[in-house]
Amino acid sequence: ISLLTNTKKVEKSLTKLIAYPNPARTYTNIAVQSKLAGTGTVEVFDLNGRKVSGKTININVGSNTFNVSTDKLSTGTYFVRVLQGGSAETVKVFVQ
Repeated sequence: ISLLTNTKKVEKSLTKLIAYPNPARTYTNIAVQSKLAGTGTVEVFDLNGRKVSGKTININVGSNTFNVSTDKLSTGTYFVRVLQGGSAETVKVFVQ
């Protein structure tokens, strides 16, 4: 009996996720590089893992920058996650 498997390495479409300014006061910019164009999401989570905000974004091939409002968030540490297809990247953001 011969068993053939077809395996393919899946490349991440998102790379180089950066947040600035960090620490943030009223907003932070999220810069991300993408290898694919398409729709994605930006989500903000508190330290307890609760999603506190999110929005749909259009991601282009190459450099992308998205503004995330932090003015309604309490002082503390948050995680900003960018999702596109099966790829996700997360960055820690401090809110003052």
